[in-house]
Amino acid sequence: VFETTQAQWRQVWKGSTIAQLFQRDGDGRPVDNTTYCYIRESKNNSQQTAYQYPNPPNPDSWLGNLRTLCGGLVDFDLPTVNEWIYAATCGYGYCYWGDGSPVTTSGGAIQSVCPNLGRLGRYAYNGGWVPTSNDERTNVTTNDLNHGTAIVGTYQPNDFGIYDMHGNVLERVADVRNLAYGGDCHRPPNSCVPQSSGDEVGPTSGSYSYSRGTYAGFRVACRNGLK
Repeated sequence: VFETTQAQWRQVWKGSTIAQLFQRDGDGRPVDNTTYCYIRESKNNSQQTAYQYPNPPNPDSWLGNLRTLCGGLVDFDLPTVNEWIYAATCGYGYCYWGDGSPVTTSGGAIQSVCPNLGRLGRYAYNGGWVPTSNDERTNVTTNDLNHGTAIVGTYQPNDFGIYDMHGNVLERVADVRNLAYGGDCHRPPNSCVPQSSGDEVGPTSGSYSYSRGTYAGFRVACRNGLK
């Protein structure tokens, strides 16, 4: 029901250290600087086509390690695009958030500030903050808990009981390696509507860039239940 946190990432991870961008009180914040390869394919951040979805994750990947720690009894994985969108929308459809509240629009365009989104997630206008320079962004990642990502579960859950599907960090999916969904902590609402929020983050490279300002994390799905 939550995005994978930095503390959870470290508990499972067996690869090299990955510097998180939002570090203060980071244990409760989502992991924000990882890649599809680290999650599913390789502890060395290298592309391994044999472990691309729908194949199971590499045993040396983060998800592979998680499966091993659970005795191989649970098929943990990333959600697919369709699974992620279904979990985010709760069946309400486009221009509704996952609690059934409408996306605020004017003249058919999604407005830059949406009080309904403000209940459900950290985005640009309720603490997520839009940086104006690289230096300014770097400073806020380490020194300011009130900006950047929020501790998971800070906002209200949607009607499926799932938190932070909109904003906070973009979330990677299993079946499209170069896209992540849901918007992040400095995106406006039109980038957080689930059906139109796919953003290119790169499957093997670092998921964050100053030019695009992308923070990419993920949440874990239990696809087949206990064996």
